[in-house]
Amino acid sequence: MNTKEKVNRWTVWGLLAALLVGTLPLFVGCQLSQNGQTLPSPYYLDNKIQYFPAGNEFQYQEEVDRMKREEADKNLDQTGVWQRYQQQ
Repeated sequence: MNTKEKVNRWTVWGLLAALLVGTLPLFVGCQLSQNGQTLPSPYYLDNKIQYFPAGNEFQYQEEVDRMKREEADKNLDQTGVWQRYQQQ
């Protein structure tokens, strides 16, 4: 066997290995994301269900509630000071 035959053999085996590695994900059955869309695997019926409870639509509701409480406390303090001033 000469060097040229060895090079050709390695080239053929290398191309076959690259083809196998390139097509392997098609046969594995894993989930993939394509163009922003998650496509299911062939085994999606065996997957465990994930449940995400609905939360607030407004992301900063806790912040708004805190600001309202602070504003109410501030108004209450000012009212209390004014009532004490009138009593004197």
